[in-house]
Amino acid sequence: MTDTDDQATSTVTDADDFLKAQVTQVGTYNSGWQLKMAMSTLTSEDGSDSITGGSVTMGTPKVTKDSSTTDLNMGMGKTVDMNGDEPVINETKISSYADPEDVVNTGNNSTAGVYNIAWNINDVKMNLPAMVGKLNTNYQSTMSWALTWAP
Repeated sequence: MTDTDDQATSTVTDADDFLKAQVTQVGTYNSGWQLKMAMSTLTSEDGSDSITGGSVTMGTPKVTKDSSTTDLNMGMGKTVDMNGDEPVINETKISSYADPEDVVNTGNNSTAGVYNIAWNINDVKMNLPAMVGKLNTNYQSTMSWALTWAP
């Protein structure tokens, strides 16, 4: 995914053992920026079946700026799922049918630079309701990313 304009860009890649995103910020943003993620409903490849109530839980990412290796602690901690279940602290749960959830938020007065975001793939988990889906059927979902900011 790439989101581009005159002020900021973001890219998401899958490399090594990490899911990585990079946001390049130009200037200072009074309200900071947020990287959001949403997930579509899990649907069988042939479209004949879908699974509602599924979610993906992502552990807190490491966020660094420019060439620094110091974690800026901007990764999101606790988010309440749309069904009222609360995920483990320091994890963000993204549910199908849910509005996009913040996964990184710089806070006020973020400054120019290249922000590198990395989730360990071992901290990304899929959660499905019991007794759903068809045996020997592949399901797929689209994960959407959005970058929002207020210069």
